[in-house]
Amino acid sequence: MKKGKGVKYPGSGPTGVCPVTGLPFFRKPECTDVDTGSYRTRMTFLSDRIILNQVSGYTTLETTKKALQLGSEMIDKVVPAGQGYVYIADYSGLNGASLEARKYFINHMK
Repeated sequence: MKKGKGVKYPGSGPTGVCPVTGLPFFRKPECTDVDTGSYRTRMTFLSDRIILNQVSGYTTLETTKKALQLGSEMIDKVVPAGQGYVYIADYSGLNGASLEARKYFINHMK
């Protein structure tokens, strides 16, 4: 994933406070509970450099491609250019993935 421009959402402030870290977080409708039928993803931003992605359901090749594209787009919008970030992926709610989805995911992460 390439690092983006770090553009903040206009007029957006924190939408909550993390109960564990105390950090303010924000979520936007375009990346909150994105449901593709059998698969759901939710991205939460704890600052512009810590991203939590939680998924649930069963993913196919098509839904995996959509989810990875969404993640890349959101990172490009939030993370400042040239800066590192922490990406926390919580797959504990994932019920399964097709063989094609698993292969695509692995190749995408290389």
